[in-house]
Amino acid sequence: AKHGAASPLLVQIAFAGYDPAVGLDRGREVATERILQSVPGFVVSATACWVSLSAARQASVVGFAPSLFSVLLAETVALRALNLRYDVLARGASYNRAVCEGLAKDTLRDGRVRYDTVLRMTQRYAPVERVKEKPLASTVESAQEPSALALAVDTLATWIAEWRADMSADERAAYATLGFSDALARELQGITTKIRETQAVLAALSDTARVTQRELDEQDGRVLHLVGNLYAAFRAAARSDEGIVLPELGELESVFERGPRRVSQEIVAPVPPPAPAPQPA
Repeated sequence: AKHGAASPLLVQIAFAGYDPAVGLDRGREVATERILQSVPGFVVSATACWVSLSAARQASVVGFAPSLFSVLLAETVALRALNLRYDVLARGASYNRAVCEGLAKDTLRDGRVRYDTVLRMTQRYAPVERVKEKPLASTVESAQEPSALALAVDTLATWIAEWRADMSADERAAYATLGFSDALARELQGITTKIRETQAVLAALSDTARVTQRELDEQDGRVLHLVGNLYAAFRAAARSDEGIVLPELGELESVFERGPRRVSQEIVAPVPPPAPAPQPA
């Protein structure tokens, strides 16, 4: 929601140098769960690294633009959907349609009620200046469809987590007594996951086109291609400018960094060799 949809031209540019065969091989080597776990943190970290740079240093990072995040995130969402379908189909024989429909309905009802409650109270207690800078949803009515509700709940969870991150320790403790705690953000994220999973089960039960391991590996490769390109842009610039910090890769560290990363920018003076031992007379 924050980064918007990628234009077809931007997608074309992002994959201009992509070799599907190489992508498939790389996708087979990296677990989908590692990718899904790492991409959100990578985007946040890369954004922070980028905005911290001066205009001159930004110009030195060739091959990167924040607009490419929209392509990366869209491909990651597609990977998440494929992964959910794959997992559901793998366990599909154990599901009963009536039970799944009831669980999905209950999950949507409970999620909508909880979202409505938290949203309304957040609107009452959040600072006016912050809401003006980062608006909250105005009503719950705009989140009636399952996918829209899941996105709305996820967005609210992120909003609360970022709000708390900007508080002082005393403010965090005080707001926690009112229920605006880290646990609340995690609860909302859990609701998002449950909505998506129960809807994925329903979709998979009606899905005649099974997701294959090859399709999952191919999409893994597409996401890894984008992460690799964006990270490589920072790494290439950092080789000649130690003031450029590399984004965090999370679980993908071993995929793109074969050796130890630079942990310090201090120049250490060389240790002089030991004095020669005195020779006997």
